[in-house]
Amino acid sequence: MLGFHLERPSLSPERKGAQPLTAIEQADGRLFEKLLECRRLRLMTLVPKQSGGAERIRRLGQQGIQVSLGHTDASLEEFAAGPDAGTEMATHLYNAMSPLGHRAPGSIGGALPTIG
Repeated sequence: MLGFHLERPSLSPERKGAQPLTAIEQADGRLFEKLLECRRLRLMTLVPKQSGGAERIRRLGQQGIQVSLGHTDASLEEFAAGPDAGTEMATHLYNAMSPLGHRAPGSIGGALPTIG
């Protein structure tokens, strides 16, 4: 096995998909520290607006773990904190994310490339 993609526990309860809410609610900083020790973790989906999200993105990157943003109810501005911290991916675009609106682009708007 080359590695795995973890989509839990750092998710928005509002966009949790099939994930059990108890697993999200019970996650804490100690669990994150244990996950950093996992040598086969290669990709982790997390929520950019969660408290400490930007720092977690940086720490995962320092360990060589790629970070994808997803399962989030973030606004465009909150989502932008992820790429600012080093993410380059989104998980389940248009699914398990805040919707794309003409006045509130949400997570999807944040994930779309900028034309310029």
